[in-house]
Amino acid sequence: MEVTAALARVLARADLAADEIAAVFGRIMDGECTPAQIGGLLVALRMKGETADEIAGGAGDAARATPIALPGARARRRHLRHRRRRLGSINVSTSPPS
Repeated sequence: MEVTAALARVLARADLAADEIAAVFGRIMDGECTPAQIGGLLVALRMKGETADEIAGGAGDAARATPIALPGARARRRHLRHRRRRLGSINVSTSPPS
């Protein structure tokens, strides 16, 4: 389903089936949509009120999307881990109360 067609249906307050929203989210994950189309669809869904089928269809397709590998992410994690050890810092949210 085209994003513009899905947007028109949602703006008309019509619900989308799980397979329809999955097709739309597939196009989004493939990079075939503009940021304006994505934002418009998400805002329209929120204003209409999402159904369980729409949430399940969108989440299922998003989960199957290829993860994005960020360049240098491993080096940044290693640097932050080393920095925490060197500074002797602790995670306050997981510390036992005193």
